[in-house]
Amino acid sequence: MTTGDFDLAFLGNICHIYGEDENIELFKGVKKALNSSGRIAILDLVRGVNPRAELFGVNMLVNTKTGGTWTLEQYTEWLHKAGFTDVQMHTITGRQIILASI
Repeated sequence: MTTGDFDLAFLGNICHIYGEDENIELFKGVKKALNSSGRIAILDLVRGVNPRAELFGVNMLVNTKTGGTWTLEQYTEWLHKAGFTDVQMHTITGRQIILASI
């Protein structure tokens, strides 16, 4: 399998625009762009962790086709389906960042 050239892909405030299928495809595309030791970093409001995520999720339901806010479990499942491992979440200045490795 050919890998990409990048060490890290940063997705800031993107995943809430899309639903499950779109995010899995997005993560698969990101994986292709990364080298064999690459990582993905996702910055967003994680439902069940961030108290603002639920209200923001309603906004996404109204203003996007499939968007919403997602739980760490959902992100973990989608990242695994896309071929990522070692999923971790950290909270930095009130926002969550999810990291995963190839």
